[in-house]
Amino acid sequence: MSRKTKEEIVEEFRCASIQDAAMRVIARKGLDDATIQDIADEAGIAKGTLYVYFRDREELLAKTADRAFDSLVAELEPAFDGDAPFAERLGNVVLRQLRFYDENRALFQATLAIPQAALHKRRPGSYARYAARLEKLFADAQARGEIRSDIDPVTIAAIYRDCMRGMIIRRIEQKQTRTSRETDTETIVSVLVRGIASGEK
Repeated sequence: MSRKTKEEIVEEFRCASIQDAAMRVIARKGLDDATIQDIADEAGIAKGTLYVYFRDREELLAKTADRAFDSLVAELEPAFDGDAPFAERLGNVVLRQLRFYDENRALFQATLAIPQAALHKRRPGSYARYAARLEKLFADAQARGEIRSDIDPVTIAAIYRDCMRGMIIRRIEQKQTRTSRETDTETIVSVLVRGIASGEK
C-alpha cells in the first residue's frame, strides 16, 4: 500500500476540519440556516477555500453525513461481531450507540438535520454500511432461530433505526432527568426481542 503524500495528509486534515465545522454550525443553527459562509467562518478559512475541497453545499453535506456515520460504524463494529446470543449482541449495539451519541451530541443534532437523501446519496457510504450491518445482525439471528422467521430483517433493521432515533431525541430532550443508558438499552432490547404484549389474555 502506497504511503500518503504530505499534500494528501494536509487535504484530509483540512476536509475533516471543514466537516467538523459544518456539523457544529448545523447543530447550532439548523440545516436551512447554515450557510457556506457560516461554515467557512467556523472553520477559520475563506469561503473560496472551502470550494477548493467541496464542489458545493450539497457535496459538503453528503460527505459530512458520511463522515458522521464513519465514526458511528467504527464504534459499533465490535458489537456487531462475535458469537454471543442475539439479545446480548443487540444490547451491546444499543448501548454503544447511546453512548456514542451522548458523547457526540452536536454530531447527532447535525445528522438529524441532514436529509435522508443526503445520507443515501453516496452509496456505498457509511450509512449504507451501518444499515447493512444491522440487517445482517437480524438475518443471522433469524437463521439461528433466535427471532421470528416471518419478518423481513430489512424491515426489522428499519424499525430499529427509527426506534434508536426516537430514543436518542428523547434523551437529548430529557436534560436533567435523563434515564441511564443501561435502562434505555434494556427497554429497547426488551421491546424488540419480547414485544410489548403482557402475555395475559
